[in-house]
Amino acid sequence: MLLLFSIVACVLGVNATTTFSVDTTNIDGIIVRSLRNQNTLEQVNILENFGGKIDAIRLLGKGKGKGNLPPREVLASRCPDLSNCTGDLLRDNNSMGAMLIPYANRVYQGVYNFPQHTPNYLSPPDDNTTTSHGFLYAGRALTEVSSISNDNFAQLTLTVNFDGSDPGYPFIVQTNITYTLDASGFNLKVTGENLIEDGTSLPWMVGAHTYFKLLHSDFDTVRLELDTNTSWNRMLQRDDVQVPAGKNVRFDGFDGKQPLNDCLRNVDCCPLCGSHDSDAGCIWDDGFKAHQGKQGGGGREVRIHDGEEDTILLSLGGAFNFLQVYSGNECGLAVEPMSGATDNWNNLDGVVVLEAGEVWEGKWGVKMEAQSERAKEFSKKVAAKTSPPRSSPS
Repeated sequence: MLLLFSIVACVLGVNATTTFSVDTTNIDGIIVRSLRNQNTLEQVNILENFGGKIDAIRLLGKGKGKGNLPPREVLASRCPDLSNCTGDLLRDNNSMGAMLIPYANRVYQGVYNFPQHTPNYLSPPDDNTTTSHGFLYAGRALTEVSSISNDNFAQLTLTVNFDGSDPGYPFIVQTNITYTLDASGFNLKVTGENLIEDGTSLPWMVGAHTYFKLLHSDFDTVRLELDTNTSWNRMLQRDDVQVPAGKNVRFDGFDGKQPLNDCLRNVDCCPLCGSHDSDAGCIWDDGFKAHQGKQGGGGREVRIHDGEEDTILLSLGGAFNFLQVYSGNECGLAVEPMSGATDNWNNLDGVVVLEAGEVWEGKWGVKMEAQSERAKEFSKKVAAKTSPPRSSPS
């Protein structure tokens, strides 16, 4: 039947392939699912049986004259070229590209009380280790629910069931993650459904470790721009561990005008992030919270201005009111969408409680955007300020 269809398509001059595809590559036991645009070569790679990690997002730049160039790497990747990749590289346990579910970043001393006065230990009770990143990032397998590809988009939905057996999380949650590539870029949707039948509620949080690759700038020249229609607070951290201290201050630093590290020089470092006076210098590893008052619960846009041409646009649905910004890894600038504050199962800042049968849904996406003329001028000024002086011709 397939042969007959191919012959008819050839005779009629019909292209039997669609613009978008969902492909599968097995690399030493790691199942890589690739969403592809066959016309533009844009691509998203997902590690299906290793935490659902997003290992690559490759999109066309939107700068002047870039339409015919190969797509650029948007996220830092372990294996940009799957033909030259190994299972060991993909199994690397760093959290780059990881889906952080059912909690993101840290839980102080690995313990939280839920319901009230009932301690749940993510770490052994006598350990007191602050735990990080949830249950997927170390390599838990997800399974396919569906895959769709046509001339408009490629889409893959994976699922994982938290069945109550994870240490410190005696709850049952069905979690679906839907990855979509279309002409506008990449979009992701996460749903979580409380399946406990006796009426028990449960704590829930979603985040992602998205490290954006800087091709035309570095931490001294890249410019981060938080949504200008939203007021933002910086969440100050404790002196002994990197969890919020319970004090938030107004933050206007990431305005798209100043380079990332210039913004850093105008604030105090987080206590455990180095020092302006130290040899190692100071880095960003801070949480930021969007105020509800200025824009309500709608979406927000965060821009990463990479050099004079490319702008990466991170769009946040209304469920993601928090960000973590991290500049301590040379692979890229981490700008991480989060549904709540770090350690919110303890501090309750943005905590989500799912009642029996309730379904939570959150969305975020990434696309490339042409820089405005105003943004280009800022980029040129930054480049001129950081470039070494040219020697005069002899």
